[in-house]
Amino acid sequence: MGMKAGLSEAFHHRGLAHLEAGAYDKAISDFNTASKSKVEAYFYKAEAYDRGRLIKEAIEAYKTFIQKVPSSLPPLVQRATKRIAELEKR
Repeated sequence: MGMKAGLSEAFHHRGLAHLEAGAYDKAISDFNTASKSKVEAYFYKAEAYDRGRLIKEAIEAYKTFIQKVPSSLPPLVQRATKRIAELEKR
């Protein structure tokens, strides 16, 4: 049983606010909750790991996003794919 769309959206938006504020742990927590019904949350969870310099976790989260993403989100897939390549070079 999935989370109600409005609640998932609220966690997603709060996660974005935490991400921009540099509160990466809080962002990751909110994106974990939002990802139950909002696939974009996987991408932004990866961004939070990335910005928090948790490289392995970021790569895995980007890969999870790519696996779960619908074809309607190609720009985020391209960004995720590019970022994986950059992170794997480190």
